[in-house]
Amino acid sequence: MHLHRLLPISYEIHFRSVTINGQSGQGSAKIRADGIYSSTWIDLDTDKPLAPEYRAYVVKAALLKVEWVMRLTRHAG
Repeated sequence: MHLHRLLPISYEIHFRSVTINGQSGQGSAKIRADGIYSSTWIDLDTDKPLAPEYRAYVVKAALLKVEWVMRLTRHAG
């Protein structure tokens, strides 16, 4: 069995429409993805977890730069 392990990767996330503090509009954020779930994404501007309002409305992500590479690991089962 082969398992893929996702190592931290940086992305620029673009939002077509997001509502934060009662205001709607376009937005973007640079994040570090420490895992596949948005709850593990870190906002690179604040070095804190990405705000839930942003995590709920992700519409596209463009690769910003790779900090680590995806590594294929072998699992003996």
